[in-house]
Order: sequence, then C-alpha cells, then structure tokens
Amino acid sequence: MDDHDFKSIIQHYGREKFYHSMQNRAFDGLSKFSGSPCFRFYNGIALVLGNRNQEGIRELTPMLGEKEFSMAVILALMFAHKRCTVVDKEAILNLDVKLKEERKQLTAYSAYYSAVFLLLTGKSIDASLGQVRYYQINNDYENAIGILNKLSIRYPELNIPLVEKMKSQLANWHWDHSMETSSRILNLEPTNIEALRVKILILACRDGNYGGGARELQKLLSAMSKVEPSNSELYFQIGQLFSRVCGRNIMILDETVKFIEKANQLSPGNATYLTEYGYHAYLAGKMKEATKNFKSATKVDDSAIQALCGLTLCQLAESGPSQQVSQQIEFLTEIQGTAKLPLLLWMSSKLFHDDSQKAISAMVEACEIQFKNLRTLSFGSEYLRRFDPDFLLEVARDLLQHSPIQLSVSMGSLSSREGLHISLKHSLNILEVIVKACPGLIQGVFLLAKVQFLCGEISTSTSTLQHILTDIDPTYSEAHLLSAQINIQQKQFQRAAQNLEICLSHNFKVRENPTYHLFNGIIHKNDHQYDDALKSFITAMSLIGVKTDAMNVKIPVPLSTNSSPKPIYTLSLADKVTLYLEMVDTYMLMNLNSDATKLMQDAMEEFSGTSEEGRLVIANADLSLRHGNIDTVLKLLRNIQSGQPYYIQAKTKMANIYLIHRKDRVAFAQCFRELVEEYPEPESYIMLGDAYMSIQEPDDALDAYKEALKRNPHDPNLASKLGRAYVKTHQYTKAINYYNESSSMYPENSLLKLDLAELYLKLKHFTNAEQTLIDEIEGMKDGLEDVDMLQLRTKQLLLLARVREKAGHLNSSLSTLKEARDNQYKVQQRLNLESTLIPEQRRILSSNIQSRTRSIMLMKWMKHPCET
Repeated sequence: MDDHDFKSIIQHYGREKFYHSMQNRAFDGLSKFSGSPCFRFYNGIALVLGNRNQEGIRELTPMLGEKEFSMAVILALMFAHKRCTVVDKEAILNLDVKLKEERKQLTAYSAYYSAVFLLLTGKSIDASLGQVRYYQINNDYENAIGILNKLSIRYPELNIPLVEKMKSQLANWHWDHSMETSSRILNLEPTNIEALRVKILILACRDGNYGGGARELQKLLSAMSKVEPSNSELYFQIGQLFSRVCGRNIMILDETVKFIEKANQLSPGNATYLTEYGYHAYLAGKMKEATKNFKSATKVDDSAIQALCGLTLCQLAESGPSQQVSQQIEFLTEIQGTAKLPLLLWMSSKLFHDDSQKAISAMVEACEIQFKNLRTLSFGSEYLRRFDPDFLLEVARDLLQHSPIQLSVSMGSLSSREGLHISLKHSLNILEVIVKACPGLIQGVFLLAKVQFLCGEISTSTSTLQHILTDIDPTYSEAHLLSAQINIQQKQFQRAAQNLEICLSHNFKVRENPTYHLFNGIIHKNDHQYDDALKSFITAMSLIGVKTDAMNVKIPVPLSTNSSPKPIYTLSLADKVTLYLEMVDTYMLMNLNSDATKLMQDAMEEFSGTSEEGRLVIANADLSLRHGNIDTVLKLLRNIQSGQPYYIQAKTKMANIYLIHRKDRVAFAQCFRELVEEYPEPESYIMLGDAYMSIQEPDDALDAYKEALKRNPHDPNLASKLGRAYVKTHQYTKAINYYNESSSMYPENSLLKLDLAELYLKLKHFTNAEQTLIDEIEGMKDGLEDVDMLQLRTKQLLLLARVREKAGHLNSSLSTLKEARDNQYKVQQRLNLESTLIPEQRRILSSNIQSRTRSIMLMKWMKHPCET
C-alpha cells in the first residue's frame, strides 16, 4: 500500500470511532514512511480522540512549528487540554492566541488537516467545507461534490452546500449543471447573491445573452441592497467582473456602472473605485467622462498608478502614440516598481510601431503576467474578473497587426503550428483560452476564426464561423465577411458573392464597412467587371480616409480630422495593403500601367517600415516580372533579409523564378538550402525536401525529410512524405518496413496505410494491398459520422476497387465501386451548400467512380460479352 491508502484507512477508523485501530495504523504509517509528518499528526490525534490526552499532547506539541499542520495541531491540543482532569488554562489561552495568528496565514493543507480533525470530532459543517475547499484547490471536483451532496441531505434547510456545489460545477466547466443548481438555489432563496452572480456569468459568458444578463443584473442590484447593502468591495467586484466579460455590450455596461456608482457612494474616498468608474466610461467610449473620473482618482491619491495609466489610455485612444503619450508611458514605467502592470506593457507596445519584435515582446509579457495571476484560482467569478477577457482581446487584436499574411493561407494548412509567425502563435493561444472561458463572447470567437484562417486552418476556421452564425448570432456581419474572404481565397467567388448578399440583407450598414467593398471589388475583378471592381476599391479607400481618383491616381492623403469626421471603420494593416495591391492589379488588367506603377509607388511610401513592406516588395517584383525584368525582380527579392516578415515567401518566389525563368535547378535548390540555414525548423526542411522532389532528386529529399522528422518526430504528415520519398528512390522494402513501423506509431493516421496499400499495388502484391485496405475499412466503422472519415473511406474504397480490378476480380471491383459511390453520396448530403468542398466531392464522384465503373464494365464485356 502507498501513503494514500494508509491515510484513507486511518481516516476510516477515525470516522468509525475505532481510535485504537486508527492509532495502530498511524504507527504502521510512521514505520513505513518515517519522513512523513502527517502520520505523526494522525498518531497524535488518534491518541487524543482515544482519551489518551497526555500522550497525545506530548506527540503533537513538537509539531506546532510544522506549517502544513500548525492550525490542526493547535485545534487538537486545545481539544486535548480541555479534556484533561486538571485543565491548563494558561496553555489554552496561549493556544488561542496562536490560533488567531495562524488564521491570518492559513495554507490549503493546514486548512485541510484542520478540517479532518474537526470532522473526526463531530464539528461537521465547517470541517466538511474545509475538506471541500481542499478538493477544489486540487481540482478534485468529484469528491468535493460528493461531500456537498451529503451535506445537502443532512442539512436540507441550508443553501451553503448547494452554493459550493454550483461553484464546483462551474469550476469543472459543467455549465448546464451549474445553471440548474443556481436555479434550484434561487427557487429557495431569490436574493442569493452567489447564485445570481453565477446565473448572469453563464448567460453572458457561455450564451452571449446580454439582454438576459442585464435583466438579471437588475435583480442582483436589488438583492444586494437587501442582503449586503454596505458591502462596497462586493459592489466593486461585481461591476468590474461583468464589464470585462460582456464584449463592451452597452446594455450590460449600463447596469454594471450602477454597481460602481454604489461602491463610490459607500466609499467616496477610494481611489480604486474612482479609477474603475473611469475605466467603465472608457469601455463605453466616453473618453471625456473617463478622463474626468481618472483625474478625480489622482486627486484622492496622486500616486494611484492605475488612475495615471487610465489618463494615458484615454489620450492614446484619442490621439494615438504621440510624443506626450510616449513621455507619460516612460514616466509610468519608471514609477511602477518591480511588479509590472499588464496594461502599461500593452500601452508601451503601441510606441514600437516601427519595431514589431519589441511590440510583440511587450504584449507577450503583458499576457504572461495576466495569466500568472490566475494560477491559484479555479474557474469562476474571481478567475474571470482577474482574467479580464476584454483586455486580452485588445492584446490579441494588436498582435495581429504585426502578423504578416502567411504563405499557408495560399498553400493550405501547415504541417504544424510550430512554423507560425510568433504574433500569430501567441494570438492563437490567447484566443483559445478566451473562447474556452467565454464561448459566447462573439468578438473572441470571431477573432479566433480569423486567426485560424491566417494560420491556414481553413476547415477549422469555417467550422468556427458556422458556430457563430448558427449558435450565437446569424446576423453578425464580420462572420459573413470572413466567410466571403475564405471563399475568395479558395477561388469560390460565387459563394463569396452570396456571403456578401446575405450579410447585406441582415445589416444594410455593412456598406459603410471598407472590408465589404474590398471583397466586392475582388469578386467583380474575377468576373472581369473591372470598372465595377475599381469603383468598389475606390469606395473602400474613401471609407478609410484615403482620397484617390478613379483613373488618375494621386498620392493618398488621409482625411483631416478637423474638417471630416473620423472614419467609422478601419482596415487592418494587411487588409489595407491588400486593397492597394488589388487596385494595382485591376489597373494592370485594364492596361493602365502608368496608374498601376504610380499607385504601387504610393503604397511603397505609405507602408515603408511596416511589417507589410516585404509583401509590397514581392508585389512590386511581380509587377516587374510581368515586364520580363528578371534581374530587377531578383534584386528586389534579395532586399528582403532574414528576420524580416515575408522572408520565406520572398525566398520561395526567388527559387521558382530560378527554376521557371532561368531553368537553373542548382540555384533553385540553393534558395531552400539558405532557408534551412536561416530557419532550421521542421517546416524549412519539409520545403527543402519538396523542392528536391520537384526537381527529381529524391535521395536529397529523403535526407531533408529525415532531418525534419528528427526535429518533429510526432508529425504524421511528415511520416507520409518520408514514406513516399523511399518509394520514389525505389527502396521498396525499406518503404514497406517504414510504413508498418509508422502505422504503429501513428495509428490515427490512416493515410499511411493508404500509401502502403498503394505501394503493394505498385509491386503487384494484390493480396497484401487488399488485406491492408480491408483492415482499415473495417476498423473505421465507428467513425463514419465524421465527414473527414467518410471522405477517407471513399478514397480507400476507390483504391480497393483498383486493387481488385488489377487482380482480375472484376465483379468484386464493381461491387466496391458501388459502395464508394454510395459512400460519396453520404459525403455530399453531409456537406451543406455553403461548403467549399462540394466541387471536390463532385469531381471525385464523377471522374473517379463513374469512369472507373465504365472501364471495368468494358473489360467485363470484352471477356464475357454474353454475360454483360
């Protein structure tokens, strides 16, 4: 038995009041685990509980210095002294003083062992709740809820066990169970503050039901006035919590500000509450009111750094990173002390607009501090208040401003997330945590879908968008626009146009959004409607405050904020560059080359020094390539150095130019070798391997893939590439062995078995090929509700039909093709009309299955014309 078993048995004997047996087991534990003080403690309390008080006192007194047992030991000693024949009152008084001191520095383990002692002495509720707290801290919610259920049965008139049960359910992410328990509590006690708080939290965070949340907040405010009318700190915490999880919804903010007002009325001289009053105004976009409240806070306490940060935050929002704001941030950074403020770090990142690395570093540090504050908290009200998803969303948005458009967006999903740009990687991590904590926060879910798209995770992004439009808000225009962007990227322009039409039908004001006109212009351009495309692009330009004439491009001049209102919408840096480049391309298609060149020059000036400059250099190189200026193109691409955004794209384009235009295979391969030298990541070696494969040098490709697999041994896609390289180099035996080994290592990667079956077919090992495929098809029967698995099944059945055809089993081959056809119809039915995968499914169905069926029928007729 281990120490946990001994402890369980000891506690069992204690609960059964078999104190001698308890003491014997504790002594056995001491013998076996001599270094564990808990068995000395159990031995001591067994002696005390067994009425051997003097022996118990002698055993327990030396343990008063043990931090994890001190409170429990004090309680046990007081219990023992009170049961002595001659009571030592002085000892009890001294212990009582120590008990009061100990309560101020109580640890989780000390609370737990105190609870155990109280439980064994019959003080049940307090002891049980202490035990519950111990289990909660250790994330053992099942045991915590078990104890609470027993308490509820024993004390049906009390709501306390139900409240703790509700909080434990929420901490374990059981939203529905927690909501049910809160409703049960409110039926018994309509003014229960904790139940109302959890109910609102679920409405706001999980459901995104801000109307319902606002109505419940009114009830909570009323309940507070009856139950906790003078608790300013509680008013403050509730107001702060719900203002941070509501996505700045005005209905919620109108209610939460009442809680902050009440906190200020109860404690008018509290700088923290005044600062929060200012922050509420900031969240509502009322900068003058926010500034006024932040100033009031500094008058109460001129060293209130949060209030000083608030003043700077308002200036930053109104005037951007000006010289004055920069000086204020530098001053605040000096006076903040050793404990860095996440808000200040985020504001300082705004000053590094010309240095992406410093900006990203500051934001990442801000998030790390924010997350560090949560390590000791279970999920719930306090966790979310400190988590502050509103702040983290701002950081994630700013990180995206430093994210170059990835090569993966145009090439499909990367083999892993390791190769992502650092800003994308961090924003993805932040957003996944936000969406887990607040799945109904539509801005967070949408931003996650956008980052997934930028990471090349197209199907995941599409699924996330579908969740928004189906489960949260079907009218959310940003989700429709991103769906259009995904369809544009996949050349599904008709579907993109449908996305825009649906978006417009839900929200006519989308015409004020430059993104709508950007995508509309791209769709028109694809339909060769160049005049309409140009009009859309010009409209988008004007909406972001850039003036330009349709056929005579002038230098873009931002609209003056003095004479014209500030634009309602803006475009991200990447989308702004896309707008310029699409407009340049349209001019080229209209043979307006001089206008295209002029606009490109303007763009190069406009975005010089930004993270998107490399993308413009590549576009400029493409422009030169159209004119056949190969030397100019290569010179431009060489300007993008290692460490700069778009270096990988520039190097890849340079390689392709060497191969296609110069027919220089050596220079082509050298580009990828240099890429590996600069970025010795698995993705770089994969690109090098793919490059070698494309120029028919499979031996070198094999070495590159092996190196990639060595650096990332858990990548199943890479395992497939390496297997194919073995086949390409005619190392068939090694390939077969490798596929078998890899299949054991990656049992979920069915493509490896598909490749193995292909190889067996190539080698005319028809029996092995057939058995490999049958084993896989049989093993997949449980997963046939998943569309991806259904698609894989079609591929397996098609290959099985080929194997049987080559083996001369034509009837079996036909039967398998029919099964493939039926399976493919299931795929089509599962994919809705909006899916970008439908054309691919139709292609597989029509070209592969039908043509194969005709071929086999013809073969059968030639062999047995009478039968057919």
